[in-house]
This record gives sequence, C-alpha cells and structure tokens, in this order.
Amino acid sequence: MLAFAAGLLATGIGAAGAQPAAAAPAGPPTQGLFYIQNGVSGYNLAGGYAFLETNRPQGDESNQQWQFEASGDTGNFKIRNPTVADLCVGRGENDEGQARIVLRPCSDGRTDWSIQHHSGEQYRIFTPGTQERLWGGAAVDDKLLEVQFHSGELITNEFWYFTPVAPQRGEMPADPKFDQVTQLTAHNAFQNTEDDPIRDIAPNQPHSIQAQLEFGVRGLMLDIKHDDGAVRLCHGGKCGIGHQTLPEALTTVTAFLKQRTDQIVTLFLEDYTTAAQLKESLDTVPDVAALLFDPEKEGVRSKGWPKVSRMVAENKRLIIITDSSRSGDGGAKPAFGVVYGQEWTVENYWSMGLGLGNSNWRCASRWNSIPLSQEEKNFHRLFVMNHFRDVPMSPTYTNDNKKLADRAERFCMPAARKKPNYLAIDQYKDGDPMAAVVALNRYTYHGDTPGFGGAPNVPLPGWTVPRLAVMPLGDSITEGAGSTTRSSYRAALWNKLSGRAGTLDFVGSLQHGELPDRDHEGHSGWRIDQLQANIATWLPAARPNVVLLHIGTNDMNRNHEVATAPARLGALIDQITTAAPTMTVIVSSLVPSTTPEVQARVAAFNAQIPGLVKERRDRGYKVGFVDMASVTTADLNDSLHPNNNGYLKMADAFYGGIAQAQADNWITEQVDVRPAPPVRGSLGDYQVDFDGDGRNDYLVVGVNGSVDAWLNRGGNGSGGWSALGQVAKGGTGGTGDQVRFADVNGDRRSDYLVVAANGSVTAWLNNGGDGAGGWSSAGQIASGVGATGDQVRFGDVNGDGFADYLLVEPNGAVSAWVNKGGTGTAGWSAAGVIASGTGAPSSQVRV
Repeated sequence: MLAFAAGLLATGIGAAGAQPAAAAPAGPPTQGLFYIQNGVSGYNLAGGYAFLETNRPQGDESNQQWQFEASGDTGNFKIRNPTVADLCVGRGENDEGQARIVLRPCSDGRTDWSIQHHSGEQYRIFTPGTQERLWGGAAVDDKLLEVQFHSGELITNEFWYFTPVAPQRGEMPADPKFDQVTQLTAHNAFQNTEDDPIRDIAPNQPHSIQAQLEFGVRGLMLDIKHDDGAVRLCHGGKCGIGHQTLPEALTTVTAFLKQRTDQIVTLFLEDYTTAAQLKESLDTVPDVAALLFDPEKEGVRSKGWPKVSRMVAENKRLIIITDSSRSGDGGAKPAFGVVYGQEWTVENYWSMGLGLGNSNWRCASRWNSIPLSQEEKNFHRLFVMNHFRDVPMSPTYTNDNKKLADRAERFCMPAARKKPNYLAIDQYKDGDPMAAVVALNRYTYHGDTPGFGGAPNVPLPGWTVPRLAVMPLGDSITEGAGSTTRSSYRAALWNKLSGRAGTLDFVGSLQHGELPDRDHEGHSGWRIDQLQANIATWLPAARPNVVLLHIGTNDMNRNHEVATAPARLGALIDQITTAAPTMTVIVSSLVPSTTPEVQARVAAFNAQIPGLVKERRDRGYKVGFVDMASVTTADLNDSLHPNNNGYLKMADAFYGGIAQAQADNWITEQVDVRPAPPVRGSLGDYQVDFDGDGRNDYLVVGVNGSVDAWLNRGGNGSGGWSALGQVAKGGTGGTGDQVRFADVNGDRRSDYLVVAANGSVTAWLNNGGDGAGGWSSAGQIASGVGATGDQVRFGDVNGDGFADYLLVEPNGAVSAWVNKGGTGTAGWSAAGVIASGTGAPSSQVRV
C-alpha cells in the first residue's frame, strides 16, 4: 500500500467488505429510503410545505427522504414521505386552478405516478397515461424552488436521481486512484499564530504550514493578493509587509515534498492576482515547475485521474487550483499549470453559520451553475467539502470537527453522489478530524465510477446520433458577452444535447465559459467578412459535422456595407458547404438591438436569411434556418448582447434546429472537410504580361506581397529570361495570396491588384513595363459584391482591352461586372451570369 494512502492516514485504507452497487432496476427501487434529487440543480424534493419544492440537501432534515411502493397491480407507484403519517406526493391545484405538486393521503388516486427508469439512478416521473412529468428549476441562491409539471420538449431538468440514503460501498483498492482518496485540508492555512503573528485573534489554524504538513494536512487553502511589491498571503484588507509571501509558502511546501517523496499536496488559492503576478511568484521557486501536476496536460479530462502510485513515480505531486475563472483572467493561468476550480472541482457552500450557536449542515454547491452532483464524461470532479464557520471559536470548532465524518456521510456524500476528496476545516488538531479522513478512506462510494447514475452522454429517449461535433460560429454573442459566466447559449445547449450523441464535442479554436466543453469560434467584434477570411482554416482543423452560425450583428451595428451583408452571408455559407458538402449548417436570424437604427438594419437583414438558406437547400446542401424571434429586447444585457435568459432561448432555437436536422437525416457522423483551394487570381495569375510585349512573363510573389520578375524573351522560352529583380516591394496591407495581376487600364501592362477578403479591390497601375517607371496608386477601384476575395477573378470578357471583374461561384458559374472606366472610376456594369458552369468546382475554373 502506498505511503501516501497508508502513512498519511495512520490506520491506512482498509477493506470495507461491502460489494459495489448493483445496476438500477427497470422501475424505482422499493426497498430503503431515497433522496429525489434534481439532475440540474442538485436540490432535493422536500415535503411538509403547502406545495412541494426542491431545497438544498439537508440529509434527514426538512422531510427530504422518500420511499417508493407499488400501487397495487397498476404498474404505477406511490412516493411516500416516511416522516409524515400516510402522506404521499400527489397532484393538486392552487386557488387559481393551476396544477401543483402537494402531499395527499396515499389512498388518493392522485398520488399514483408512472416512474420510468432512464439510466443508472436517474428517472422521470409522469402523471399516469400522459406526457406530463415533474420538473425542477435550476438552483437560485438559497431559494426554495417549487416543483411543477412539464409536458413539452425533453429537457434535462425533468431527470431525477434516486440517491439511496444508505448507499452500498465498495472496497478501497490497495493502489487507489487520486480521486478515490480523502485528504485533510486546512482552511486559511496561512492564518496561524506562527506564520502570521499579525493574526492573533481567532486564527484559523494553531500552527505553521510546516507543522500542518508534518501532521498530515495535504490540502492548503491560501488567500493571495499582490501588495507591497509581492504576492502575499492574507485574508481581507491590505497585505502589507509582515505577511508571508507566496514564494515563502511554496518553498515550505516544495521542501516538504522533496523530503517526503511519497506525498502529494494540493493548494487552493482564493486568488486576487493577475496571471502575470502569479506566474512571477511561481517562477521564483524553481521546484514548483518540476513537481507540478497539470491535469490538462496529463489528459485527465479524457482518461480520468491517475493512480496515486503513478503520480508519485513521475514526481508530479503538487496540484494548484485557483478560484478565479477563465472569463475573469482571460484563460491565462492554465498556461503555466494552475487550473480553475470551477472546471475541476465541486465545492459546497463554505459557511456552517456564526462562530457560536447552532450549525447549518445543509450541503449545496457554492456555485449555482455547478451542482455537487455534476458529472463529467470521462473524469470525476474533485469534491471539496467545506466544514467550518464564519469565525473559528472555541469550543465550537472542536465540536464541529468531532462531527466531520457524520456530516460527510449523512449530508454531503448523498448531495454530491461522491465521497469528499478534501475535508476542509479550521483548527486541524482539535476534535480529531483525522479520524474522519481515516474512516472515509476505508471504502469507495459507488458513484466513484464516471457515468454511474447518469453520465451526460447516456442516450435519452427519442432521437440520438452516434457523433455530434458542433462548431458554434459567430461573434461576441457566440463567445458569451452579456452572460454571467461567458458561456453564451453553449452551456444550455450542451445540457440539452447531452445524451443525444454517443460522442458529444464542441469544437473551435477559442475557449470561454463554464461548461464541460468550452471550444467555439465566437470572435468578439468580428464581421461576416472576417469569418470568411478564416473559415477555410478552422474547418479542417476542427472537423465539425454541424456548424451553428449567428453572424452579422457587428455589420449592422457599425453600418458596415449593410447592402451586401446578405450576399456576404451567403458566400460564407457557400465556403462551408464547398469545403464540406455533407456538413450540416444551421443559420440563425440575429437577435434584436435596443438601438432603433441598428434594429431597422437587423430586421432588414433577417428578412433575407430564410431565402438565402432555401436557395442553398434547393441546391442539395444541408443548410437549415432557425429563428431567434423569441429573444426580445427584454432578454438583452445591453443594446446588443443577450442576458442569461436570452441565451437560454437561443439554446432552445439551436437545439430545435439540430433536432430537425437529425429528423431530416442530415447529420453525417464523419464529414470529409476538403482543404481550402489555393487562392488564385484572374487572367493575371495565369497570363501576366508585365512589359506589354504580348508574352507572358514569370513573376514570384512573396508572402508580404513583394514581386520579383523575369521577362519572357523567347516567346516559347527558347530566348531565355531576363531578370528584373524586385519590381514591387509589397507592404500594401495585403498578403501575397491577395495579390493579383491584370490590365485594368488597357495599356497592355499587367497592374498590381490587392483583393481583400470581402472582394474589394485596390490597384497600383504599372507605369514602367520593366518596373523602372514605378507604380501609380489608383486607390480602391471596386468595393466588392458580397463575395469573398477567393472567388474574384479578372479577365477581359468583352475584348475591349480592360480587365473585367468576375465572380466564380463554388459550382463553377461565372458572373461578370464589365470595367467601364479603365480603372473602375467610371463604374462597373453588371453583365449577370455569363457562364452557368459545367459541374466542375471553382478551383478548376480558369477565365
């Protein structure tokens, strides 16, 4: 047995002798008592009120335990409250005639329920013979939430865990995984009379961090602030000189780990530092980097937590967890191995009450959006169980610590559906809290296997697909501006899609928000043309099979080329379907704006989108439309961005679009994404007559747009080539793949053109033939027609000597705008479609 598990815990991790839990039966269990726990909020169904509500888990208090019994031979069941004589959960009405959930005499027929098993220990509770089922709301601070009926689309809030009051326990392995072990943790470890002599009133701990480690504490909670030129440890107020610095504490921890090579320590940071300040402090102690275990880099998210023995063997024995968030510090801290608590842990609300008097043993999440019972697909969140009061006072903390195991097993383990990994307390030597650590390390809780009791990817009744790889694509609305966690519609959509796919994956190059998969392509401030310029790179890298597209808000808000916005949106859709013809693309209308002139543009733009979608669907592409009309200005956080409620409505709309795509058999498990075709120009890219002698010359264009030329002296090349060297320096703001050559002023010499991502064209006229005459700027000669730059070609289609502006569609069709002014100054005349295409893709078309 490992010393970390054995030596730390004094009596070691012994065998409990009980067997792991058996699989859940087809109906509800009829033996024993159970908590009926909402799968989203983590709150328990509670009786004893006028109407039944969900409440924070309180163990055997607050009438939260229930038993199930068959209702004769009907196939239905009663849900009996054992603490209230002969009362069961039933259906009733309030004074306004609205349906409510109440307690009724169990003999009443309205207390019969059809209970359908979903997976593990998750169930749905129906009114017999109907699709009406019980629904519980999301957690909201400390409020009771009334249980109501729901009969619409399947939602995650209607799933309930039936968690046994007396769960079966498994034998602790001799070589446990890290997430199977419970460790003693010191709350405000730095706030002791030895390391922090300033703190001589109500210290949280009696001795130094060094003494805590020697005693067996393996989790240290530290408050850090940058003050007086250093990151220091202090609680509230100014952290001036005299307070221990973080590097000093890290030196103590790393010295201990170097001495005790079989031990692992976790630091929990209440973090008020910037990423740069924290990194500088960590870098001050070289041993930190060598000892740091980074769960992201170690693949815990996909493979689960490793065994303790592996972490020890690889000398990765220090874990640092910050309470800051990605949205708060820009996602910078994981770059140097410090991970976010809200992504890797669950944690109950910290306070049990005042320093004296009765304690509050309720065990509910510190974060409303992350219940203690939160499941991940492939790994366990570590459970931090806080067990301390507002102010540590004797003898209260001694009595509290004596009851640590009792609260853990009766209140917090059922609430979290997992065993605590960290027992956080004040005064680590009083009340023998180590006895609780030893007791919990004698067994495993049955929920320790990821997926037991309803992992998110267990298929739900109704439609399912083998794989969903979803790319949320757009701007700051897709990123999540205006939502409290910067999760946008993505978090709610993830919950709705959980169980719909054998593999569920959100994809993209950006990460924001608080949800199991944070990937997306929502680029704050971006317009349609900016997505056009990058989508060819993102698609092959991410390989989605569904793209959700909400874009155009910034075009409307900034009044940017509004007239061409629908055409540019269509061109973006075409880029996606050209790269991946079997891709499902779900395009949404824009959410509204509170600014009248912006809203007028939004409304006009939205009116064009259904037609754009239908046109492409009629061509055989899997392009669908969803309407965001349910999002009103009351659902906005500011003039443009939805609030939390608005994002929930967006999630509903996109979920409906994906469900419809599945019903239409659109969703392909693996989509072949073609690499972007090379960006080619027009006539100039294939026939560049640089000096006007009628022969095509040889040009090399650099990445920055510079040009080197060799003049053709032999017609067929037999006369050789004459090197001119560099004839253009570039630096015009365009890259080499945006440079084209075409004779736009009719002097037989190819001019230098830069075609922007939105199809606009800027020209420099060739005055020298051999480059000696230099270049003359003609400015912007074409503003674009809503197509992307890689669709633009130039060619003289009417034989007047001036290169015309051509647009090649993905299907090879060509539209033309005839050059009327030499440099476009007299305008362009639309000639319409001049070639319908032959079925060959645009990458094969030459004009």
